[in-house]
Amino acid sequence: MGLMSTLVYYLESNKLQKKYCRIITFAHFQAHSPPLFQTLKILTIYDIYTYQAKIYMYKITHNLLPQRFIGLSMNADIHSHNTRKSHQLHSEYCRTKSFKLTIRHNGPKLWNETPDEFKLLNLGAFKKRIKLTLLNGYG
Repeated sequence: MGLMSTLVYYLESNKLQKKYCRIITFAHFQAHSPPLFQTLKILTIYDIYTYQAKIYMYKITHNLLPQRFIGLSMNADIHSHNTRKSHQLHSEYCRTKSFKLTIRHNGPKLWNETPDEFKLLNLGAFKKRIKLTLLNGYG
């Protein structure tokens, strides 16, 4: 699937998801969707991607995936001197929009923005906290 067809797919999926939320809650067809998502306790298509990517990164950083999936490095491994973000994962430079949409580029960014106290939890608690955080962003 090409880049444009992927973007169109997500945009259409988002529109349909909003439409069905309005139907389920008997809301006006022009009602704001974030409160509806919060009421129904469901994630948007974009937040589902964020949720899944953060779980994937959790599994990588906690060695829960086979070794071939792990190809990430820390900023401290890249630089020979101390930097402010040396404890974070290194996000690779991307030249194209198609690479910008990959987990290899977005994964480290999403993981680095995850609070440190979440990263110490077990997988089940991590999933709950991430989902609650995403749901509370709708309010």
